Amino acid sequence: MPYGVSEQMIETWGEMIFDLSLNIQIRRGDPIRHLDFDAWLGMREDMGLTDPEIASKLGLATEQVTFIRNITERRRFRLNQYRKLYRLGGGLRYREGRYQDPEEKFEMGDAAVLLRQAINVPAQDAARYIRDGLWTQARIPDYLDEHAAARADAVALTDQNKSLTWAELHNRCHRLAASLQSKGLRRGDIVVANLPAGINQVVAYLAILICGAVFLPLPPQTNGAMLAAWLKRAGAKAAILGSAQDQPTLAGELASLAKQSGSLDLVIQDNETRSDDVHSLIEMMDGHDDNPHTGGAAGLAATDPALLLIADDNADNLTTLAIHSHQSLVSGAASVEAEIAGETEIAGDPARPLASQLSLTTGAGSLVLHLALRTGRTLQFSQPSRPDMALVATCANHVITIARSGAGDIQIMSTNQISAAMINTGIIGDGATWKPSIGSQARIVNEYGTSLLDGQPGHLQLLGPGQCVGYTDGPTNRTIDGWLRTNHHATMSGTDIQKMNDSPKTKV
Repeated sequence: MPYGVSEQMIETWGEMIFDLSLNIQIRRGDPIRHLDFDAWLGMREDMGLTDPEIASKLGLATEQVTFIRNITERRRFRLNQYRKLYRLGGGLRYREGRYQDPEEKFEMGDAAVLLRQAINVPAQDAARYIRDGLWTQARIPDYLDEHAAARADAVALTDQNKSLTWAELHNRCHRLAASLQSKGLRRGDIVVANLPAGINQVVAYLAILICGAVFLPLPPQTNGAMLAAWLKRAGAKAAILGSAQDQPTLAGELASLAKQSGSLDLVIQDNETRSDDVHSLIEMMDGHDDNPHTGGAAGLAATDPALLLIADDNADNLTTLAIHSHQSLVSGAASVEAEIAGETEIAGDPARPLASQLSLTTGAGSLVLHLALRTGRTLQFSQPSRPDMALVATCANHVITIARSGAGDIQIMSTNQISAAMINTGIIGDGATWKPSIGSQARIVNEYGTSLLDGQPGHLQLLGPGQCVGYTDGPTNRTIDGWLRTNHHATMSGTDIQKMNDSPKTKV
């Protein structure tokens, strides 16, 4: 289907768009006699909206709303000429300015189309998230624009070697985005990267999202064979690699692979100068000074896929990718933001006794990154500070400091479905106690999928706006009604989840 629309999108959004577009206007009482136009508008709130208004409310592109509305109306009223009329310009009633064929703005490769088809959000859940304000039209780069305008000279990112203000980060991201677009990166293209956590990784991530592309991060130590396998599996358009000092032959191997690949067109390495067939990330970030703010592709929307992560909740299949949209990532960060309204600590130790402190499990670094982007806090990369912690992030004086202890690197491009829907509240008895985050729900079921009463142990299932919106191999971890199956046994008391332990591989 055109404009990045899939059948699942029509199923998810069709009824909402149809209801919002109905031109029902109530006229009654004194506002009519007194010609109180503001009161009239208040009476028709959320009804009879135009397509651009609906797109803004739901986080879709205007063209997607128009197409879904036409398809829904055609199916409901059994009219077969909507598509033809739309292509002839019938949709002009909802357009401003010069008519342009929308398909010109929604050109996507095969991998991008398959990725969109894998997004699967039940209509009733999407409607609740929109109604409750948990999903909005905000895309992640929107926060970068906001902070660059409001606090241009405040520090956005810092490590042991350098710092970037919000204005500098904004300029660097848009320069890299302009370079990527000039080299052919399009909306929906997948970019694989094995950059270490730090300033350049964040810049690359944001630049890719500005282009409307999708970021797939892999561990920095990923070898050439594994990286090539992921590039092929994802149908990636580009690869961004760590420095040649760490993996001297990797870029050359991938450049040779690109010549034989049907999808890989661009190989970039975190070096200061380019070599044959391998572009320099540093040069690309510093280039395009004449026009550093090319901007993203037209029609970008918050429902677009933004981040692909290896699905932590699917232990049986390590090749499954979890798809995260701008809406799910922003919503996950918003739930964390609500928990640290004051300057409290974020810690990776589930045994922290203070209920006011948030505990992040290993792999929840994505929440920290998006929390900093959403709130405008400084994100500081630090050396390990506590040997007993897997992931440490502290929040104080408007600065989020993140470190990784022990062997391995900080992983901020990672998440897990427990942290996306659950907040640790301390200790009760002999296990950690959790509660659903804002907008999320939890339930305990038996081996047959039947909900259990308080105090009865069973399998934990979760549902929330911060979880992934689909899987590349289908909804293997979802129930029919959209709940996520986890690998945990737990008991529930009210809204508290207790004694969360690993369960057998069989998921209910």
